[in-house]
Amino acid sequence: TESRVAVVKDDSLVDVSGRLASDDKIVSALPDWDGRIWFASNDGVVGWVNRRSGKIHTRDLGSPIGNSFAVDERRGVYVVTDGALYRLDARRGRVRVVWRHGYPNDGTVKPGQTEAGSGTTPTIMGGGRYVAITDNADPVHIMVFKRRADPRDGRVVCRIPVFHQGRSSTDQSLIGAGCVRVDGAVRKAAARLRGGERVEVDVPPPAAEELVPEPAALSILFEDEYVLVLDKPAGVVVHPGAGHARGTLAAALLAHAPAIAGVGGPRRPGIVHRLDKDTSGLLVVAKNRVAYDALVAQLARRSVTRGYLAVVHGRVRADEGVIDRPIGRHPRDRVRMAVRPAGQGRRAVTRYRVLERFSGFTLLEVRLETGRTHQIRVHLAALGHPVAGDDVYGGRRREPLPIPLEGLALHAARLAFVHPATERPREFASPAPARIERLLSHLRDTT
Repeated sequence: TESRVAVVKDDSLVDVSGRLASDDKIVSALPDWDGRIWFASNDGVVGWVNRRSGKIHTRDLGSPIGNSFAVDERRGVYVVTDGALYRLDARRGRVRVVWRHGYPNDGTVKPGQTEAGSGTTPTIMGGGRYVAITDNADPVHIMVFKRRADPRDGRVVCRIPVFHQGRSSTDQSLIGAGCVRVDGAVRKAAARLRGGERVEVDVPPPAAEELVPEPAALSILFEDEYVLVLDKPAGVVVHPGAGHARGTLAAALLAHAPAIAGVGGPRRPGIVHRLDKDTSGLLVVAKNRVAYDALVAQLARRSVTRGYLAVVHGRVRADEGVIDRPIGRHPRDRVRMAVRPAGQGRRAVTRYRVLERFSGFTLLEVRLETGRTHQIRVHLAALGHPVAGDDVYGGRRREPLPIPLEGLALHAARLAFVHPATERPREFASPAPARIERLLSHLRDTT
């Protein structure tokens, strides 16, 4: 803040007197309507900072906190933990729990769990009367909480399955099949709801998630009984998804090392991080559960180094910089990601350094501190320098490429982590592939 009342030290918030506010990682921070800075850590501590005095007020909720929280300008701050949804406010210099809602006791994974990729941001609806969050069950559910619930109840207003086999179960196919009813009657997808109707969704049982091994050539740089490091070419999808059921890297890995079938998800065996289809470069794969857990933990601690080479549109002026802006789903195009306002996305940090400037283009070295979907592409596009070859985030007005380019001008060139078994640092490098070298050669000749 402008008065510099607090600093972040080793990802932990410390006030000006040096008193540690939390012993664990800060997962989110945002201002409220009165100028307080609210923060949450994944060990269950939530609090706020007085911008005038620098005083930090904290409260331990006793349960891990999810990746984000939301501010209602009139009614307080909503925080998601493993055990409940909380509404908090700041009264008399302390953190007060206004109300608390627990989750259904049915054994499903709870929204606030701090496993890799989990956590949810509360969505405030109906002028603050309702709050919605998603859980991590399979299928995923939306849970809607009423703000002024009966104190004798204190449970979820409704819990609706919304995802099935990686897609929305309320999509056109289910509506067209008559699986969605409004007040007991099947309605068309274009029907508008006025409020107060009862919507019922019959979700078909999920198909068996079985990944079929598909032998394919792999560019393996290192392999032992714990991990495998490979160089992925552009054009290859890492794991099955919408429109990509076959020909994936995961299927090739399963054919190469059948023992990884039980490591991680059934359709993502051994996969601990991913690259976009049109991005090339280094990936590490876990070959057993010990390696998987260790690598996921390193990614959560941000101790895995991931460096990229990127050719971007325009001449980047600053020699180096940091982009620290939240990323979430695009508000209108749900397939895309976008930079979002504070409290509406997950924190994302990207560092870049200029390696070479050309006429209309720049070669950057990029390093990820977080691993959000499409992070580099979204951040560089928000900076005004989209990655060359990116039709999704590149915009319409841009310098044409001097030669055709297969995929994105983005390559994961460096990867470093601690080996799960030996606990020794391992570092790997991959030179720019021929498709990017050809582009750079043409750019140098025309500069």
